[in-house]
Amino acid sequence: MDYAPEYTKREKIKLIILFMGLGAVLIAAGKFWLFPSITRLAEQPHCYSLFGLNRADYLWHLLLIGLPISIFLILAITMLPMAIKGLIQAQFPPKGYKVFKPTPIRKGTRGQFMAGLLMFVIASPLLIAIYGANQLDKMPEIEIPQDSIELCSHIHTQNQTPTNH
Repeated sequence: MDYAPEYTKREKIKLIILFMGLGAVLIAAGKFWLFPSITRLAEQPHCYSLFGLNRADYLWHLLLIGLPISIFLILAITMLPMAIKGLIQAQFPPKGYKVFKPTPIRKGTRGQFMAGLLMFVIASPLLIAIYGANQLDKMPEIEIPQDSIELCSHIHTQNQTPTNH
């Protein structure tokens, strides 16, 4: 049985450091920007609007469409070339790809099945986004408080930056 070529120890260390660095950046962006933004939006959704969407529409679009599409794009960019080559070559992992641990090469129908399974994993978030888009009209509306103008005025003043003349 043939095995796919493995990364050298040095290559593994470089990739792990790279992935840890990217992970740290993503975690920091989530902690300091994304999650606080989503929290503010969830607490006062009626204060935000963009492209005619307001209130809870933002939150529903983010959760039901935005998040799955983001995951789909990341998976498609990173894994789709491997899946396509695997289908074309009827081999998985395809020629030219290295692996982290000893991995037997699956050829023929088994190789195409594995590549097809990877394609399904990549496409799954897209299918979830399509399903979510069809569920948007069923999501509950949020009541707009009577004093929403006063509640939202502090948000608009916080977002304005002072200018020096």
